[in-house]
Amino acid sequence: MKKVDIRLHEWHYQCGDGCCDLYGTDIYLNDEKVGEQYDGDSVPSALKVVLEKLGYEVKIESTYG
Repeated sequence: MKKVDIRLHEWHYQCGDGCCDLYGTDIYLNDEKVGEQYDGDSVPSALKVVLEKLGYEVKIESTYG
């Protein structure tokens, strides 16, 4: 079985005057940063970037409620 290390680093940025807040998560796969920054609610995007980096063709379908 292959070993894969995934690290999720959550970040927060607030501009100097406090009018805007940005949040996100950086994804590291085996200590290499992959993809772009993701908001904490984007599970499909996070799964897609990790699986594609591992060499999989990915189709994700999200359903609600």
